[in-house]
Order: sequence, then structure tokens, then C-alpha cells
Amino acid sequence: MPKRFTKTAQGRQEIRERRHALGRTARNLLLILDAHRSAPEWREMVQGASEADFEVLLAAGLIEEVLSPAAAPTPGQGELAGKSARSPEEAVAAVLDFESLYSQLTAQVKAQLGLVKGYRYALDIERASNMDELQALAERLVAEVTESKGSDAGRKLRRVFQLAD
Repeated sequence: MPKRFTKTAQGRQEIRERRHALGRTARNLLLILDAHRSAPEWREMVQGASEADFEVLLAAGLIEEVLSPAAAPTPGQGELAGKSARSPEEAVAAVLDFESLYSQLTAQVKAQLGLVKGYRYALDIERASNMDELQALAERLVAEVTESKGSDAGRKLRRVFQLAD
């Protein structure tokens, strides 16, 4: 089974602070990488990416391997990842903390806008340093999804992010 990776806390910090001298493809991988796709899939999506880029990110502690695809959160699951599937109403019952909202935003941006259009959001998500900034991004995404896909899609996304109506 192909390996899957996710960003570490150091990886998210690297995106904000740029402490490592990463090459363009390694940095692009770090920006968009999540456990929803395997390493080979990400290599196909990021032009010029190679196994060496993953090795650089791993060696620097910026990404880590996800042991099982079941452990990777899927859009709409947030902190419920790895647990049995639950209805959207049960998922909303859990309060989102910074890490959960960060994960939800990252997953939903890609799911709602696609990889290319979601790229600018990914950069903004990585720059967010507190809960207020993440919630403002979530509101902005809800507004954009409501405009492009309709009010039902916006309401569903608002519930996923646990934002007030």
C-alpha cells in the first residue's frame, strides 16, 4: 500500500516562518500535502516532485507517515477521525479546537474549491496563528461556497465548521 503523509506541527510552523531552505517542489508539497492522497498521487499533482522531496520533508520533521488510511481524517470528520462513522449531527456535537478547525479547513478547501483554487486558501490557513484567524477564514470559505454552490452547501459547511448561523 502506498505511503500517506501528513504535516507535523513543525511543518505548519515552517510554512509560516520559512526556517528551512526548501526547494520549490518540496515547499509546494508541504503546503498542500495531507493524508487523503498517497505519496505517488501527490508526486503526480506537483510538477517536478520526487521521492527525494518527501525524504527532505521527513528528515526535517515537517511531515510524518500516517500508519493507516483509516487514521486519516476525511472531510467532515475533524477530530472524529479514526472513530466509527457518525452522522453530521453527531459530528457537530464535538467542539472544534484550533487543530480540528485547521484540519477541517484544509480538507474542505480542497473538497469545495479543488486543489488549484484552494491553494490560496491553503496559504492563508497556514499563516493563521490563532482561532479568530481560522474562524474568519472559515466564514470567508462559507461565503464563497454559498455564492458558488448555493445556500444549502453553505449551511452544511457552516455546520462542519460549527459556526453560528
